[in-house]
Amino acid sequence: MMRWMRVRGDSMLPRLADGDLLLVLKWFRWLGPLRAGDCVVFRHAIYGVLVKQVVELQPAAATLTVRGTRPVSLDSQELGPIALADVVGKVVWVVRKPV
Repeated sequence: MMRWMRVRGDSMLPRLADGDLLLVLKWFRWLGPLRAGDCVVFRHAIYGVLVKQVVELQPAAATLTVRGTRPVSLDSQELGPIALADVVGKVVWVVRKPV
């Protein structure tokens, strides 16, 4: 299953900008395992739906460490580890917002 999502915010600049459209693949495991550098969309109990870059996978704990691409963005230091069960999907395509 795939779905379109829109980026809100600038924590992933320059990789993703506010207003960009993301094609998110829910069953990302079809493409193989997640890897460091992949962008994922996930749900967080406090912050809601976020998009971040994978830094590290901990397969034994079924969690991810994530970060934004800007130094001031939220990352796993504030968010904690992200459970794979909370991952909405992997970003497989980006449609840039027209400037």
